[in-house]
Amino acid sequence: MKPKIYYVMDTMCGWCYSFSDVVTKIYEEFKDQVDFTIVPAGMWVNKDVKEMTPGFSDFIRENNVRITQLSGKEFGEDYYLMLKDSNTVLDSLPGSKAINVIINLDTQASFSYLKTLQKEFFINGKNMNDVEVYSKIAEDFGIDSDSFKKEFSSKELIDQTFKQFNFASELDVSSYPSLILVNNEKSSLISSGYLPFEEVKTHIEKSIGSLT
Repeated sequence: MKPKIYYVMDTMCGWCYSFSDVVTKIYEEFKDQVDFTIVPAGMWVNKDVKEMTPGFSDFIRENNVRITQLSGKEFGEDYYLMLKDSNTVLDSLPGSKAINVIINLDTQASFSYLKTLQKEFFINGKNMNDVEVYSKIAEDFGIDSDSFKKEFSSKELIDQTFKQFNFASELDVSSYPSLILVNNEKSSLISSGYLPFEEVKTHIEKSIGSLT
């Protein structure tokens, strides 16, 4: 049985966006050696859903400056316009559900789909509470829009998504994004927060060796 890597993240998380190029390269590098699973963490759900205020907008902007300085990932003008809109609501549930639809329908596309989803939010400032945004991306990956929407709206998907939120809590990560490698019931934290590709790659190679 191959080792597993759990990628614990949230589609609304700017640091996860900063890590998107790195984790995509990691997936391509190790996908034949390791089983990868994206685990949406539910950063902003239920009582933690965020309504935009000037103070919260300023907090995000200040955080994004550090993200760009460290990772080089830029944020779009349309995204910053969205942050100025008092009608903006940041809810992690729709994005988490969308990722799970792709996992259920086409696991191989999940990392590329996630990266495209993040671009729509952090560059283009799209309303990520709109199922049409997610279904349009799915069509670009060859997934029928109606099939996507049917899965997206199902009770089974909601149950699956909240089970993943619980699982993310059980993994006991301290921040997003995090990579956890599991092999023979032994686990190792590969990365927490943003790290460059070569550093993450080295950690995985060492962890695979130490857990065998």
